Amino acid sequence: MLLALVGCAETRYYWQSVSGHLEMMQSARPVAQWLADEQAPAPLKQRLEMAQRMRSFAVAELGLPDNASYQRYADTRRRAVVWNVVAAPAFSLRLKTWCFPVMGCVSYRGYFSEEQAQTLAGQLRAEGMETSVYGVPAYSTLGWMNWAGGDPLLNTFITYPEGELGRIMVWRQRLDVTTTWAITTSTTIIGVAFSIRDVPHIIFFFNLALVWIMLWIEARRYRFYDAFRGRVRMLEAHFLVPMILQSPKILDGEWRRLVCEDLILPSFKISKIEAVARRMKRNYVFIFGIILVAWTLKIFMHAKSPIRSFGDFYSALSVEHLPSWLAFVVYFGTILVVFGLIIFVTRTSTEEINEFGNTNNSLWKI
Repeated sequence: MLLALVGCAETRYYWQSVSGHLEMMQSARPVAQWLADEQAPAPLKQRLEMAQRMRSFAVAELGLPDNASYQRYADTRRRAVVWNVVAAPAFSLRLKTWCFPVMGCVSYRGYFSEEQAQTLAGQLRAEGMETSVYGVPAYSTLGWMNWAGGDPLLNTFITYPEGELGRIMVWRQRLDVTTTWAITTSTTIIGVAFSIRDVPHIIFFFNLALVWIMLWIEARRYRFYDAFRGRVRMLEAHFLVPMILQSPKILDGEWRRLVCEDLILPSFKISKIEAVARRMKRNYVFIFGIILVAWTLKIFMHAKSPIRSFGDFYSALSVEHLPSWLAFVVYFGTILVVFGLIIFVTRTSTEEINEFGNTNNSLWKI
């Protein structure tokens, strides 16, 4: 009976999540329709026009995905799109967590109805927990709903100051890039691995495979970015610098020919392995590090017998018919490859931006 009640409560929660999102999506209309609507307030039209200019800038200048998001506007007729409930035991800094299929575990529970959020908060307070309910102006579907129109602009944040409005839009659009997808898939798999004891640790095989694929895709994009960045840096170093220093002699050299050749026939400036290594050092080393730490904890926490030596650890790597040596190769091979790429790019490549020295740093303070 208890399981049935819990299952019913969870079903109602998922239903309010789905129905609330669908209601919001149904109320959204293309921005062009709002701009053409004579009854729409003039201040709203100005904000929508500005939002579209921000979106165009993010796509054209920042290289963010040109997807369906922020091309529609919805008036939810409330001050927040969802309300989050957070709770913790009295005098504790450890938040209560809720776990969901696929998405993993989070330290909040969201409702499209403030009344339902306050009801849950009251129930938790009755259990002796301290709670807080706060409104959320925007959330992202991480690109999963692009086929249905993407994430719309909302009345809950459309009146924000220009800088804040741009920050929300650009940050949400960046959720579609490969690094964030690597983080999302990793957190999901880690959540599943630790919330379900019977899930074998080889689930991290798939985690590593997905992150390697994301890294490869991002490295390909980075090579295209670097190809044009190199041309710009050539112009900055050999044209702008002499102009600022008023030293025509510095203009001499082969840089004109190189730039012209690259304009006619653009070429990559770095190899594929260097592109992978650069993105590894900049972002992905932290993701791989978290995965390997989580994998290690999973092995120790859910081992069939206590691990007291390296031999016990090696034996715990085996799962059903999967031999220990295969997991061992993947585990330590990943560590060696990650550190190898970082060492390679550190010794053979230069950073895009150098850190200021102590002497120059103070001069740039305004």
